[in-house]
Amino acid sequence: MTNRINIKLYIFLFLIFNCFSLLSANRQVITVGIQADAPPFEYISNEKTIGFNIDILNAISKRLPVEFKFVQKSYSQLKSDLMSDKTDMILMMYKSDENLSNFQLSKTYNKLSISVFHHASISFANTPIDQYELLTDIPEIYELINKSLVGNCVVVSEKIRRSFFSKQTDNDTTFFILPEKTGLHLIEKNGLQNIWSYPVSNLSIEYGFGFNKNNDSLFMSINESLEYLLNSDEYIAIQQKWFGYVDPNIALKPTSLNPIYKYLFIISVVLFVIVAYTMFKQNKKLKNRLKTEIQNKIEAENNLDEIECYLNQTIDAINHPLFIQNSNGEFILFNNTFVNLIGLIKDDCTNDKINEALKRDDQLKKLLLAENETSAKQKVISANGQLHIFEISKTTFQKPDNQSILLTFALDITKRDRAERRLEHEIALLSSIINSIPDYIFYKDNLLRYIGANTAFKKHYNLSDEELIGKTDFELFDIKQAIDYHKNNKKIIESNEPIRFERWVILPNGKSALLDTLVVPFHNIDGETLGIVGISRDVTRQYEIQKELKNAKTKAEEGDRLKTMFLTNISHEIRSALNSIIGFSDLLLDPELSLSQKENFVEMIRSSSNSLIQLIDNIINLFAIESGQVVINQSETKLSIIFDDLTSHYEKIIEDPIFNDVKLVNKYTVTEEEPSYYIDGFRTKQILSNLIETSIKLTRKGKILIGADIKEKYIEFFIDNRNAIIDRFLLEDIFQTSEFNEGIENYSSLDLNIIITQGLINAMKGDFSINRSKTDTGIKLSFTIPIDQSKQKATEDYLNNDNNDLSNKTILIAEDDENNYLFIEEVLRKTKIKTIWALNGKEALEHILTNKDIDIVLMDIRMPVMDGYTATREIKKIRPDIPIIVQTAYAAEEEKSKSFEAGCNAYLAKPISSMALLKTISEFL
Repeated sequence: MTNRINIKLYIFLFLIFNCFSLLSANRQVITVGIQADAPPFEYISNEKTIGFNIDILNAISKRLPVEFKFVQKSYSQLKSDLMSDKTDMILMMYKSDENLSNFQLSKTYNKLSISVFHHASISFANTPIDQYELLTDIPEIYELINKSLVGNCVVVSEKIRRSFFSKQTDNDTTFFILPEKTGLHLIEKNGLQNIWSYPVSNLSIEYGFGFNKNNDSLFMSINESLEYLLNSDEYIAIQQKWFGYVDPNIALKPTSLNPIYKYLFIISVVLFVIVAYTMFKQNKKLKNRLKTEIQNKIEAENNLDEIECYLNQTIDAINHPLFIQNSNGEFILFNNTFVNLIGLIKDDCTNDKINEALKRDDQLKKLLLAENETSAKQKVISANGQLHIFEISKTTFQKPDNQSILLTFALDITKRDRAERRLEHEIALLSSIINSIPDYIFYKDNLLRYIGANTAFKKHYNLSDEELIGKTDFELFDIKQAIDYHKNNKKIIESNEPIRFERWVILPNGKSALLDTLVVPFHNIDGETLGIVGISRDVTRQYEIQKELKNAKTKAEEGDRLKTMFLTNISHEIRSALNSIIGFSDLLLDPELSLSQKENFVEMIRSSSNSLIQLIDNIINLFAIESGQVVINQSETKLSIIFDDLTSHYEKIIEDPIFNDVKLVNKYTVTEEEPSYYIDGFRTKQILSNLIETSIKLTRKGKILIGADIKEKYIEFFIDNRNAIIDRFLLEDIFQTSEFNEGIENYSSLDLNIIITQGLINAMKGDFSINRSKTDTGIKLSFTIPIDQSKQKATEDYLNNDNNDLSNKTILIAEDDENNYLFIEEVLRKTKIKTIWALNGKEALEHILTNKDIDIVLMDIRMPVMDGYTATREIKKIRPDIPIIVQTAYAAEEEKSKSFEAGCNAYLAKPISSMALLKTISEFL
């Protein structure tokens, strides 16, 4: 009865403590570094760490409240970890000058003999050991050998040592020096029969525990325990276990009893006799007192029965499952909550019924009866089908009779878990919402330190959470911005009112941005200000758009004004031409006109018509330049063809009696092998034509020189008119007009040519200049056009390539014009490629379906039945990998974009040069 009450009282006291905190072990965990393979001192055998050093450490652990955790690494890595404080101590550290200066070493607890190992039996009688080069993987042995001058020693890696003790050969001339017992253990472990050992006399190495220089407390406690162990019989037993002998230099003999202690022992015996006599005299008194104590004990038992009743009521009042089991797993105490969980009634509950209930539910049995589950969070379905989440704590304690008792306490955290998951969900949702907002959101505490920001803010300022949280503006931005932010934020905290402002800021990448920022305070449920939250929006683009819109509006209004003035001025030119055409047409109706008069009138009508057509062309070109719709198509161009065409054309014009004294001289010289240049030949010819025409209008007699100078990266064209009739002021006016400085409202027919010329040169990324001639009596018009170096080099490489044989390839040519097909066929003839002709897109598609040998397609866009766009899309569905080159006479940029959207791989604008066609095809074959 008394034992049962004592147990319950102990359980009650323990339960009160356990309800408020979970017990944890008080033993300090020490990280101990051991070598990977250092038998018989420390090594792994059958996945268990054993050895002489391990037994020494285990003996010390009995005397200290510590727990050792082993870390197995190489000797050099262990010393490095100990130096950096990653390891608390090293089990086996050799005593050397270097180790003594870098670490704290305990008292020596072992001394090792040193031996030399070799793969053949060689006597050192004739050749001393100091004549051989010795290898070792232990730096301390290296230091010991060199200090003792008994030989030459070299430090090698552990890999070489493992290789040495794993070979079965007699031809190895390597000498390895190690602790004798380590070497002999490796020979036995690897079953080696041919390794010979030679002990080095009068040479040994000591070792002890190694500690960090700063870890004085651990060093002192371990060292004191080690010194006590060395004076005990337990150390002698450990040495005999591993080595079969005791080192007299380390093990200390128990000391004999001091005479003082002998006298104390005699005095103790005398005192014992006196005390025994006194106790005998008081025996009768004690018997009477014993009767009184027995009566008190009976009263105490009655009180304990009452306490037991209170204890049971207290345990049952706990709304969390609780039960206690003895060492046999029998239930000796449990509360109502536990029995209700498993579907039983406490008054009718026995150990057998509990086990029977648990057998029916494996989940309950697993969770509530599992061992070593401390603070485990588990889900359990009770007998009535309700889901509970418990935080299970299991604690083992000893009764006075040393029997183990297991107490299991399951804290029901179902409601708490639901609240935590709901809170986590709400936090995640809020975080997701904030991070999905493109504006920059930040929040600070009332000390104006950042406590968070959304993804947009951190990305905008190139900051991570670690770089942002806990920092102030002074740590993140320049001092001017930080002072401005701090001033505004402090004002919000003090006034408890929001502030909105716009600021230009400098971003971490050096760029400036205009931010529209709204900053408001936030509060807790008591209305106290906890900090501020700010939302910034980058309105730089909106600001720029507003500025561009304003400029565009101004420019549009100015454009409308200029166009109105331009049309007013140009109408004079148009009306003049129309007046001439209509007037002379009416005169032709007069029947009395002679034949020569009629021919003269017809020529005047033709001349005015040509002037009108040229004027309309110039107007179209002018508006194309202003709208940016000029398309530049570069291809291989020979300059001689351009100059020959222009010379032939304008020589006929200057045959007119008006230009009788004007001569056009072509100064461009042609070599025997004239190169082609990758430029827009059509636009170049148009520019030269405009400038020649302008020059002719300014000349009444004399020579007009045209030509070109070839530079490394550009071509300079010139029209040198040394006899142009033009004064200084008109020259300046023409140049200003070419730069669009005066506007098109000052239009004249001469200016229009210059404006168009300047626009085309700009589109070709060239430069235009108007200067006086060297004679200072005329003008020199010149412009430069850059040469596309990459395409020029590719063209030259292709021309120099002799390997253009495509006889094993087949090309499908979709072209509705026979002449164009014959031209392409002739160009491809020298490549020996096989050609197939399709008159429209439908035929091309049929050839693709029936002929798998087609390697490439040359597709025209404008064809009957099925156009090139549709055919290209259908062919790509069938054979996505086949290259398709589009050719078209429509050179607009829109056509090019539509072609690539349809799926073509390359684009050629007609007229197609043979070199461009061959080079493009060669890129895909």
